[in-house]
Amino acid sequence: MEGPAALIYNSFGNISDPRVERGHNHDLLKMIFIVLTASICGADGWVHVERFDKVKVGWFQ
Repeated sequence: MEGPAALIYNSFGNISDPRVERGHNHDLLKMIFIVLTASICGADGWVHVERFDKVKVGWFQ
């Protein structure tokens, strides 16, 4: 991995995941990356973050 995504993964890679085992439907670092990217692009709340993720899913992959 390289570029900005690598910086985010390296910066947040040591965060422990506080969710209980049943809440691990999505990778925590991927969620952090999506939230940060959506926020930079103007997302204002969780509904906007979800919409951003759905529209950009191909780009994220």
